[in-house]
Amino acid sequence: MNNKEMKKAIEKTAKSVRETAKKYMSKDHKVIDINYGIPYVAIELYKQEYYYFQGDEASTLLEEAVTAGNKFNVTPEDYLLHISQGW
Repeated sequence: MNNKEMKKAIEKTAKSVRETAKKYMSKDHKVIDINYGIPYVAIELYKQEYYYFQGDEASTLLEEAVTAGNKFNVTPEDYLLHISQGW
């Protein structure tokens, strides 16, 4: 898969996750919450799946997300939503 195809796949997955959350969860529900300072990453999907990373684990994940985001020209949030579908 080339970079352009990967960008499309990431954006499609992230959009689908957000639309599903919007449909089945409260309107102020936050699917992904990132704090670069502490650091932590929290992802809550509509099927009551929760993923929470903090400390070194979150730092490593955020570094991967930023690197991939730059490579594929997507946001780190979209990248994280994309890869979370395979966890």
